[in-house]
Amino acid sequence: MDFVKAYHLSQFIDTFALGHYARVLEAQDLQTGQTVAFKVLRPEHVDYGDEPRWEYRAFANEVELLATLADVPQAVDLLDCGYISAGEEAPQGGEIISFRLDTLGFEQAMREMAAQGWRPYITMPALPRNQNLFYVMRSNQAAVRWRLPSEEGLSLALQFGHLLEQAHRRGIVYLDHKLEHVYWDGNRLIVIDFNSSRKLNGGVADPQSFRMDIHNLCVGILYSVFT
Repeated sequence: MDFVKAYHLSQFIDTFALGHYARVLEAQDLQTGQTVAFKVLRPEHVDYGDEPRWEYRAFANEVELLATLADVPQAVDLLDCGYISAGEEAPQGGEIISFRLDTLGFEQAMREMAAQGWRPYITMPALPRNQNLFYVMRSNQAAVRWRLPSEEGLSLALQFGHLLEQAHRRGIVYLDHKLEHVYWDGNRLIVIDFNSSRKLNGGVADPQSFRMDIHNLCVGILYSVFT
């Protein structure tokens, strides 16, 4: 399918929190009409070898984890996953293969798509930048951080705790606790960027990993919210 018949891309929306392996653009899904965040592998990580690079495989990891957490309201929704042939950082044409929510099909196609130089993408709901906790906590005064009202901070902490509880029950650790990955509208928490998260193997070290995940939440998010 022609890419331009599937998505219409607009501007980059990741400029305040650039990632190592992917870029994120605002886009319109022309099949559904929904405005989405279109996350695509950076061109420099394309590798025509037999084994995809870790940056490439991170997409399969994130897709699998989002599918596993699909019933947890604090985890961002996965809307689509697939591959594009275009080589530009902001794709303008070429072909697209969409798997939608067929995460197994997406993963099984990865090696073949990588060998052909196609890049993986995923889409999620486009969230308002002014609800990103990095922006919510900013102050107009230098060296001063704005605090959430205490009741909002407690609600955010409880919702994040629920997300980690559900993730840990399924053997998943989030790991990447940053303000930039948290969206808060005053009532509901949504967490993005599960590419650094991982599924544990059920080993004896798992409880330590779960404790570290909770520690990272306290240091990376809650300390900023409550101090």
